[in-house]
Amino acid sequence: MSQYPHEHSDSGAFAQVSKTEVGISASPSRSGSQLILTQQPPLSPLVEIHADDTAHRLWQQIALDHDFQGEFVAAVDDLIGDLEYRSQREDRLREVGVTALGGVYAGMVPSLARADAKFFEVLRQNAQFGTPGRSVAGWHVEFEEVTDGPLAVLRESDRTPTIAVRIDDGFGELRPEYREDIAWLLAELARAVDLRIIATGRWQRKLVRQYREQLPAVSEQCSAGPTKGAIAEQVEEARDTLNPNGRKVRILRQLAEKASETLSYNELYALHQTTKGAVRQCLTTSDDSLGELGLVETFSRTTEDGNAVELLTAGRKLLDRLDTEIGRQQRLEAVVSDSGNPSDDSRVTPPAREGRHRPAAEAEACCAESGCSGNGGAGAAPNRHRLPFHHQVRSAARHRYAAAIGSATDGGITLVDHPIGTKDDRGEPHWYYDHDADRLLVGGEYDDPMQWWVCIALALANARTFRHVLTPERFETGKLGELLANHADLLRNSRCLGYLKDADATAEDYTDALLEAAEDLRELTRDLHHENYEDRNRFRGDILREAQGLAGTIVHLLDLADVDVVREARVPRFSRDFGDRQQADLAETLSVGVSIQSRYGESTAYRQLLESREDKRESAIPPTVDADDPFGELIGSFVVVGKSVDQLADPLRRRLSNQEVHEDAPEFAVPIPVEEAPDRSQTAQAVQVMCRQKSIRPTRAATSMLAALTGTPYDAARALHNLGSETKAPGRKLRLDEVRYGLSALEPTRLLSEMGKPALSRIVHALLVAQTPLVQSELADRAGVSSRSIRTYTDRLAAFDFIQQTEAGWRFTLPFHTDEERGEGILPEFVATDTNPTATGTFARDVLAGAVHGLLDPDRYADPGDPIGGALFGDPGKVIPALRKGCDWLDPWIRVVQTLIDAGPVGRNSGGGTIPAIGVEPEQASLTAITTAGAD
Repeated sequence: MSQYPHEHSDSGAFAQVSKTEVGISASPSRSGSQLILTQQPPLSPLVEIHADDTAHRLWQQIALDHDFQGEFVAAVDDLIGDLEYRSQREDRLREVGVTALGGVYAGMVPSLARADAKFFEVLRQNAQFGTPGRSVAGWHVEFEEVTDGPLAVLRESDRTPTIAVRIDDGFGELRPEYREDIAWLLAELARAVDLRIIATGRWQRKLVRQYREQLPAVSEQCSAGPTKGAIAEQVEEARDTLNPNGRKVRILRQLAEKASETLSYNELYALHQTTKGAVRQCLTTSDDSLGELGLVETFSRTTEDGNAVELLTAGRKLLDRLDTEIGRQQRLEAVVSDSGNPSDDSRVTPPAREGRHRPAAEAEACCAESGCSGNGGAGAAPNRHRLPFHHQVRSAARHRYAAAIGSATDGGITLVDHPIGTKDDRGEPHWYYDHDADRLLVGGEYDDPMQWWVCIALALANARTFRHVLTPERFETGKLGELLANHADLLRNSRCLGYLKDADATAEDYTDALLEAAEDLRELTRDLHHENYEDRNRFRGDILREAQGLAGTIVHLLDLADVDVVREARVPRFSRDFGDRQQADLAETLSVGVSIQSRYGESTAYRQLLESREDKRESAIPPTVDADDPFGELIGSFVVVGKSVDQLADPLRRRLSNQEVHEDAPEFAVPIPVEEAPDRSQTAQAVQVMCRQKSIRPTRAATSMLAALTGTPYDAARALHNLGSETKAPGRKLRLDEVRYGLSALEPTRLLSEMGKPALSRIVHALLVAQTPLVQSELADRAGVSSRSIRTYTDRLAAFDFIQQTEAGWRFTLPFHTDEERGEGILPEFVATDTNPTATGTFARDVLAGAVHGLLDPDRYADPGDPIGGALFGDPGKVIPALRKGCDWLDPWIRVVQTLIDAGPVGRNSGGGTIPAIGVEPEQASLTAITTAGAD
């Protein structure tokens, strides 16, 4: 390295940056200019600066650094030190692009090679690019000329000094134009030096989002190589940004306490002793708000309480990470320290995945029974209880509403094999009213018949039902208004509406009577707890009948008001704790409830067909049965969800069909289809509801991919739950990269779950999470599976075009959730789309045969005697049966293919074509007629 005289310091050219900011070593050999993102500073940078000032001042810090000046002089010596004459040196400098100051700078630089009298003037000039006033050269020099001055020298030399620039919140506090200038400077430095940008993961991602055009190398590094996935990145950014003990994290915890993971703005205002503006700033109105970080979503409620906010997957995962990092006790203390108004839902045990609500410890101590004890239910955990008589009805999460609606079979019962978590308060009913669709969802966790029907009755007869659904206007108009005003006796004796007296035949009085009936039901559960009865079993039976009667009354009122209603039974312990007796109890209580809530014309099915009490039968007005249409209908639908609940299908069908009809029953029947497997149409309904919530429109291809890859509508709804609502272009189409993002938020086991291959599910999840292709070893590492599993399942996935192999590795056949592939139509080739529906005409057998052919060895393919190879050349109608016989893994892929080509309803199972029916099947009634009635 050339040396220069250190004694000359009169001009202040060597005013030093503090050694806490500056490194003291250099790289003597060129390794190539570059930009590297890092969260750790390099071991020995030549210069380290903090990007918290204007660009030209940052450059001054670099240019005035003693070590940088020494490296710059050495770079000049490398370029022109071998030339004898000054004119030769100037010419070479200009030839390699040193053209700043109209070429004058090239005339100044040679002074550094010979350490002449102008040596220090050159170093001062280096620091004066962009400085107001005249420079050493005699005039003002624009800052942009630095790239054709000292940086041009460094670019062409064999020297590559390492410069570290720290970017953090100090950078973020600068004016936008200052940040733009710094981004430009960093890009120019990266062409001349070994530039290391030291930034947290959050700031690295901000650089990509805000300065990707100025700093393409930053974008490439954040987009290339291993990535933790979009949701993991959101969690990382939130962890870097949020104070674990701050208000924003407390809001997340308060959301997580709720079974619906939802709170209204008004509820949050009450919980936080601060201004409404401060709460809104935490939610949406600041750059680091929970909404901007992708942890929550706000939405408008049409029914009550105005705007609301719900927790997203990234928010839930952030809480899980904080729980792990800072410990349980510290977290609890943080929640209690600023919880606002007291509440009875403080959490005292870890979350159970279905919301984190628990009744207060005082209530728990006195509610060991409350009508649904462990010995009365199906293996209820001893440490989970219900409130003794005060059942607080809570709003259902929007995505759970969408899932239940999507799963529902109109006029029937759907059994959804989907694992769900237990609630801390298993007696907590849930309620959701969709104003646009005029549809009400009520439900609760099922332990035993009495407990569940109490939940359903109290949800239906909740005050909000009368505020938003069965309003006074509804009671006074239409069919309901006419009957209530002029034919109350028909409502009592045909529809069997309870609690209705002639004196109560007004909207206000009847509403009060129903609310009073709900309060009476609560009182009965309190009496049960206090053992205020003579015979326990008989008293429980009385409570069950009251609950079923109240629920039936409200359902018939909803039907008269033309409101659709869905009842959901969540059975989290079905696969573990439900033996034959518990399954029989569930089938029995559903059968009875269905008959109470079915009708033929204006007559209740139970009273006409099954009522054992003679006086009740005599008071009922018998219907006139139409011989051409002797079929009634179930009002609305029932959905039963839980792991392995589809095992209930046959017992339930038998019980529905074998109910004892009294001898004088009129000759009509109510067909009740029992569906036990999801299909594309169910997922499509759930997707439609979720997209409406997000102000976007579903597409055929997006719906098909969601239906094919997820196990149930519950999974598809959960996937789309993590998308933000569209505010800039409401009504736009759901993009395929958003489908990928939503699917990546699911647990791996929920992807292609019906395959029953955990390794396959983990491979698919790892590829969905990745933002770039993965080589086989990296894929195996991320998925946590063996190399053998990778080979087996990538072959199958590739055969069905779910994944593709590129030069960089395997990728899933959906667009990456990146700016580069946003809006792209990357899909498996046989998926039917809105714009290119040719795949609709594709036969599933052709796709299956092509996939199997791709997996076969050539020798087997050419062998007609091979069980698989021969099947490919058989009659078209025999291809799929033959392939099924030869490939024991093929069955679940058939449904996937049929879903993707949108081949129509597939997969639904109604018991081999037999639809169970309650009642008397007339002689002229055919199975076809029953099927038609059940489908209408």
